[in-house]
Amino acid sequence: MVNVTFLPQRVTVQVPKGSTLLDAYRSTSLPLFLECAEWGTCGRCRVRLIHHTFPPSSGDLRLLTSSDLEEGYRLACFFHVKEDTQVEVAFLDVGPTYKCLDVFQEVAVELQPSVYSRREGDQELIFFDDELLQVRQARDDPLMGIVLDIGTTTLAAYLVDLKTGVQKAALSTRNPQVAYGPDGFSRICYTRSSSKGLCRLQLLCLSAVWRLILQLTRLGSCALEDIFHLVVVGNPVMLHFLLGIDPIEVSPFKPSFIEGKIFPLKDLPLKGLLDEARLETLPLISGYLGADVVATALFLGMERRKDTCLVVDIGTDAKVLLCHQGRLLACSVAAGPAFEGGRVRCGIRAQPGAISRFLYNPERSSLEYQVLGENKPRGISGSGLISLLALLVDVGILFPSGRFRKDISSLLASRLRDTRDGPELVVASNEGREILLSQRDVQELQAAKATIAAGVERLLEYAGLFPHQLDQIYLCGAFGTSLDPCAAVRIGLLANIDLERIVCLGNAAGVGARMVLCHRDFRKTVASIARSVEYLELSSDPRFNDLFVQHLPFPS
Repeated sequence: MVNVTFLPQRVTVQVPKGSTLLDAYRSTSLPLFLECAEWGTCGRCRVRLIHHTFPPSSGDLRLLTSSDLEEGYRLACFFHVKEDTQVEVAFLDVGPTYKCLDVFQEVAVELQPSVYSRREGDQELIFFDDELLQVRQARDDPLMGIVLDIGTTTLAAYLVDLKTGVQKAALSTRNPQVAYGPDGFSRICYTRSSSKGLCRLQLLCLSAVWRLILQLTRLGSCALEDIFHLVVVGNPVMLHFLLGIDPIEVSPFKPSFIEGKIFPLKDLPLKGLLDEARLETLPLISGYLGADVVATALFLGMERRKDTCLVVDIGTDAKVLLCHQGRLLACSVAAGPAFEGGRVRCGIRAQPGAISRFLYNPERSSLEYQVLGENKPRGISGSGLISLLALLVDVGILFPSGRFRKDISSLLASRLRDTRDGPELVVASNEGREILLSQRDVQELQAAKATIAAGVERLLEYAGLFPHQLDQIYLCGAFGTSLDPCAAVRIGLLANIDLERIVCLGNAAGVGARMVLCHRDFRKTVASIARSVEYLELSSDPRFNDLFVQHLPFPS
């Protein structure tokens, strides 16, 4: 065994000789970061060696700059520890542990939750539907419920008073499973390669959920014993991992279950915690479309609408849902983590220090930007990346093909420089550290936006519709809320979409889940929605592949 110490936190762990620094870091309790499941493709797990000089690996040479290598930086996924080692952590994307969320968008829902109480003398009887859960002293203690949205990258939780329907607190945190891959497919591969992989991913998620619940009770001034109902939404893979179920029964399309589930929380590996509470998952549509899509459809009343509307949930696993004259159609596309800062050299989550928007000053030919939470930029958020691409296309620094253009005279073009990996643009700097956009970054973002645009067009095409026939286009999810619709249209992410019809919703899935939490009859509605959605499978659709290629260029 050898000792590995991570600075500046001064955390030391023992690992078997030959382990990677990344394996050592995973065994700590330090904040996790977005990476590529140890495939050696993202170049984001940078560490600086202390007191040692080791020759760079081929991966270091491919993904790090010459100055990085000279200063002692190496990539943790490539570096195998053979003796006691000290390293300084230089990961970009390690932000705050928890983030407070805004209040839910209010919806008019009659209060009739599954959890209710009846008073008999000095005792309060608490029921879930018709099942007696608990008898306690009648002290007017609250009855609380929690909505959980288990995302590929982010976990969100909302604490709701079931006697009043009022939201008491809301938080989000990073899904710690990102340490084993930025998307569901990567994590499934991990479970196939490790006999304990599924158990490890489940416990990681449950531990994060448990910490969220503890924080919520503190913010909401209630006790753990007051929580009796948890409603959970998420994509199929994340829900399978949460429940400790192999996500794929028949590779690659059939999930192990699709029906909604209700069971005691004590059945999960959290013994002694909220033993009398019930956990409810909403039903799935297919192996790629989950309870989050069903909950979004419930919130928007799509099962009874007669107009034509489109919902786009932009994320690592993007979902597209179409309602046309009472008909529901949906598809899912693997957009990858680029819009969440993954596989982009200076991309980070929306956190303090993230550049969220770029502006161009034509009088000075200068690039200006807005930073979240503080004045010093640390990286670029997904919305900032889209804003930057739109600006560069507008001013002509990027060709429609995505290549950087060097033959124009401007101060902005003077920020371009050649490297061994191709041209890169310096967009900001902070205390000597440059924030860059490389040619490879542009290609990653092009692929992500083309995937989503192709999914939207293919679904419309399948329904016999054109973009101009849409009455409303809803952008949902945390990323969809912060996105500038003008920039999304300019780069072709939302191709040929009328800006005036775009509405940003926020966490629509969370609101739909809250509706189920507050009124038990919606359980039947979501089951009906899940059965009625027509799922369009795109993974083997040649037309989708053609559209993807067509949407790669930026609109000219």
